[in-house]
Amino acid sequence: MENATIIGGADGPTSVFVREKNRKKTFRKKINDYFFNKKRKRISSSITVNPHTLEEVIAYAKAKYAAMETEQDSDKYQENFLSAKEWMIRTHAPELLCDCPNVSVPATFSEEAVREFVNQTEAVRNYVKQIPEETFQMDFHIYEIRNNDAACDIVADFRWDFFSVSYAGEKKDIKGFDRINKELHTFYGVTETDIVNRTKRYSKLLEVLCR
Repeated sequence: MENATIIGGADGPTSVFVREKNRKKTFRKKINDYFFNKKRKRISSSITVNPHTLEEVIAYAKAKYAAMETEQDSDKYQENFLSAKEWMIRTHAPELLCDCPNVSVPATFSEEAVREFVNQTEAVRNYVKQIPEETFQMDFHIYEIRNNDAACDIVADFRWDFFSVSYAGEKKDIKGFDRINKELHTFYGVTETDIVNRTKRYSKLLEVLCR
C-alpha cells in the first residue's frame, strides 16, 4: 500500500509525493532515531528562560545582519501574506471559515484528480483573500537578509506574535542561514510558561535547535 502528499498552488507546479505505507524501520534508521532523541533531550534540558519581544528580534536582525523590509506591493510579500492570513485565521478565528470551500485529498492521484485538488486550494485562497482587514486584523511584515544571490526571509506578524524564518540557496549559504535561524530563535527565547506548558513557541525553538 502507498499513501501520498500533494503540494500545489495556482502560482506554481503541483508535486505529488508517494511513499510506502507501514514501511519497517531499518537498523540504521533506528540508530539515527536513538541518537536524535538523545540530542533532543540534551537540548531540551539546556533551554532556559530568556524571552525577547518580536520587535526586539527584528531590531536585532536589522542591527547585526542588515535585514531590510520587503515592500508590501511585491509578489513575495503578497504570496506570503495570503498564506499566513489563512494559517492565522484557522488558528485564531476558525469561525470565519465556516462557509469556506472544502479541500479533500483525492482518493486517486490521476492528473484530473490533482487538478481538482489544486482548484479547491485556489478556491480557499480566494475565499481568505476576500475576508476584510477590519474583520481579521494583521500586522504582517517580511524582512530579508541577503548573502550575494541567496536570501533569508524573516516573516513576522506583531499582532499575533507569528515568527518564522525561511531560506534557500547553495550549501554554503544554507549553513550560514542555519546559524542565523538558530541565533534568532534563541534570541526570541521562551518564557517559563512556555517551558512548563511546552507551547508552540517552545516546540519551535526546540525544533530549530535540533536541526
